[in-house]
Formats: sequence, structure tokens, C-alpha cells
Amino acid sequence: MSRQYRHFSADSHFESLPETWTHRVPAQFRERAPRRIKLADGRDAIVEEGQPLEYRGTNLFAGKSLEEFNPVHLNFEGSVGAGSPQQRLKEQDTDGIDGELLFATEARNSKIKDKDALLALIKAFNDYFIEEYCAVDPDRLIGVAVMPDIGADENIAEMKRC
Repeated sequence: MSRQYRHFSADSHFESLPETWTHRVPAQFRERAPRRIKLADGRDAIVEEGQPLEYRGTNLFAGKSLEEFNPVHLNFEGSVGAGSPQQRLKEQDTDGIDGELLFATEARNSKIKDKDALLALIKAFNDYFIEEYCAVDPDRLIGVAVMPDIGADENIAEMKRC
């Protein structure tokens, strides 16, 4: 018998710290992978290719005021939707949600222009997202793989791979 859903979120967003998935990036590209740095005020920033990545209105700001919004200076700790899969499942239970279709944003925001490096980064992220994060409860955490956006052939290949 297939799973029955009463309440399902079909447009949820997923955030994670780079250190949760960059271990999967091949060694020759690992130095180019995004990394978290701590700012003087205690907030986080994600840096890639020497530049901060911007997060545009993602769930790191859920429940916060407009004055607290800053697309570069982030705080992952305690942010809704940015923790472990177990935290995400607890949030679903609190909200009365049976499952979510999860769209990842961080790997998509890459500043890497080199095709091989970008593809390696996307593959590493997708492998983590599907095989580690969503695998905790694949009936409730349904991940949509990030596409490399470097060409139709590459996108189709990544869709088939995932």
C-alpha cells in the first residue's frame, strides 16, 4: 500500500552548511567548494571563489522581521529548515505536514564558472542531499536534485543520474 498524504508542502526550500556535504566533492575541486566563515558579529557567511554567496529570501529568514533580513550575513544555528533531517521532520510534525518536496538553493547559487568544477560540485551536493539527507525518511523528505545549468545535455544526464 502506498503512503497516504493529507497535508503536503510542494514548495519547500532546503538549506545546509557546506561542511555537511563538501566531503563528497572530489579532492581536485575541494578547495573551490563553498565554505562557511564566521563574521566578527557571530553570523555566518558562505564564501566561494573568494566572494560571498547571496541567499535570496530563503528559509534562513523564516519567522524573522524585515529588519533582520540580510542575504549575505546568515545564522544557520536555530534557523527553521536549516538543521538536520531529524529537525526537519520535527518541524513537519509541528506544522502538521506529512511530507515536503524540497528544493535546494545553495548549490545552485555557485559562483564557479569552470564547467568541470561546477559539475563536480553539483554532483557532490545532489549525492549528499538524496543519499544522506532525504534517505532518513524518503517518504517525507522528497528532494529535487539541483541541475548544473551549463547545458541541456548536462542537465539531462544529471536528472537521469539522480
